[in-house]
Amino acid sequence: MKRFHERIAQKARDVAAAPVLIVAFGDSVTQGYTRANTIEPKYVYHQRLKEQLEVAYPLTTFSVINAGVAGSTAKASIERLQRDVIRYQPDLVVIGFGLNDAVMLSVTGLEQFRLSLQTMIDKIRAETQ
Repeated sequence: MKRFHERIAQKARDVAAAPVLIVAFGDSVTQGYTRANTIEPKYVYHQRLKEQLEVAYPLTTFSVINAGVAGSTAKASIERLQRDVIRYQPDLVVIGFGLNDAVMLSVTGLEQFRLSLQTMIDKIRAETQ
């Protein structure tokens, strides 16, 4: 979180600095599905986070990339990590998986879910500034 707070302060000091960038990486909940066949980006959790950050830090501009994909699991999403997260060099990544993974637990197991999340975290830390 240190980098995130540093970027907030940098943007507040320098209006010409790039916006503080957040990537929300996850499944249908991240994408914005609130019920079957309905995407409501206004109510998705990372939009609400952005709004709260804008209130808390009124001199800072925030941008959010929605990298949610309905039906995805943590393990399957590792292959899109570079495309959807790392290439943007975000200041904060919010990882939101679990619903589809829970359905697959009897096949993949809880340890696979944990390993997938740890792989994401390790890659993000290693490949972003």
